[in-house]
Amino acid sequence: MGGKVLLVGPHSVIEPLGLMALSKIAAEEGWDPDIELIKPGGFNSLERVIAHAEPDIVGSSVYTGNHVQTFNWLDNFRPENPEIKTVIGGPHPTCYPAESSVHADFTVVSEGLNAFRRILQGTAEPGIVFPQELEKLPIPNREKFYKTHRAHGSSKIKSMITSAGCPFRCGHCYNSVEVRHMADALGERYPELARVLGGPNSRLFPKSTRDVQDILREVEELKRVSP
Repeated sequence: MGGKVLLVGPHSVIEPLGLMALSKIAAEEGWDPDIELIKPGGFNSLERVIAHAEPDIVGSSVYTGNHVQTFNWLDNFRPENPEIKTVIGGPHPTCYPAESSVHADFTVVSEGLNAFRRILQGTAEPGIVFPQELEKLPIPNREKFYKTHRAHGSSKIKSMITSAGCPFRCGHCYNSVEVRHMADALGERYPELARVLGGPNSRLFPKSTRDVQDILREVEELKRVSP
């Protein structure tokens, strides 16, 4: 397929490593990805960014707390731009898939790499999308991000993800939610997700650790692309 993808997330002094990983997936699938970071209340500027970028797909990472503002923006944006497909993922859509799915064309539940890849390939049906397999975390697409976001590129502090998920079980954290907790919310699709993630007691965001050699390759890539 191919086209332009705009990935949207909250602004932070730390690089948006999750979005940069999705950007790498998009580049692997032949798409041209961009990342836009917005500050609180900054959705008004997003439409100008979209008008300039002319994306075919807009994807957003959604947390509980920024979900109301994000959903309000999507509800206004989608009717006026039906040709642009919208994708949401992250903790809030994962824990509240049915509620979230009315606000976007695709709602990604759980680990998003494989689901996003299939959306870009055109093989995922609109609605709630699960991973069909768990993919290794790719080396983030840093080069283009640093060229676009120069403050992040010039920062002397760079971040890396060496493992995903969490070994602890804090009751207040989405990382503690297990697949079995979603049985009612997912209905007949619950067994599908349980199978992929390894059973009802598996985490919705499974824990994984990257290979040391893969991390060293990322260090070399980071040194190459840092200004």
